[in-house]
Amino acid sequence: MTYGVPYSFVPGTKAKADEVNANFIDVLDKIENTNSRIDEANSQTENSFEQMNSKIEDVEAFCVNLDLSNLSSTGKSVLDAKANVSLLDGTWVNKAVTLCSAKSISANTTHTFSLSSYLPSDGAKYEILVTIAVDFPSSSSSQAAIYMKSDFITSTVPLVRYRSGQNVPTFACASAVTISSSGRKLTVNNTEFGVNTPTYTLRAIGYRKVR
Repeated sequence: MTYGVPYSFVPGTKAKADEVNANFIDVLDKIENTNSRIDEANSQTENSFEQMNSKIEDVEAFCVNLDLSNLSSTGKSVLDAKANVSLLDGTWVNKAVTLCSAKSISANTTHTFSLSSYLPSDGAKYEILVTIAVDFPSSSSSQAAIYMKSDFITSTVPLVRYRSGQNVPTFACASAVTISSSGRKLTVNNTEFGVNTPTYTLRAIGYRKVR
């Protein structure tokens, strides 16, 4: 857009001072008006950026606090199909801890281990990889069945079963994955009878957070 001035001058004629001054004043007014519009546009742009950043922060905060634990199996399958599962479930943490070593466990006995110092104290569910090594002493009439359960997986999971037929000691080992929740408990029990009592070593190898 082209702006004019109040007065025009013809070559060879005298210019009046008040008319020249009026032209300068008009030009200055237009410059100030333009600067005001630029300042106003900059202010509006800055406000728009601030509002946009605020909305982004709100969305980020919502995503961080989003709890997926109550999703149905259908909702989880949709998320698994649409997103990288590693972003939804935690990655495995390599952390080996011996929960007990050469511990005796007689027939119909239960041992409970606390995982409070092993797992993060956030109350979330965690998959745990555990291993067990069992020494069965020499006996001609002995049997043992070592089972495991947790505060979340309350049904017993068989780990090792032994039934002697000869007078020789036996060694067995196994591994399993279980889930612990806010109770942070792991239980091992021997549900069989035996002449001699086996001993076992139980280790937690790693864990990861799950929905």
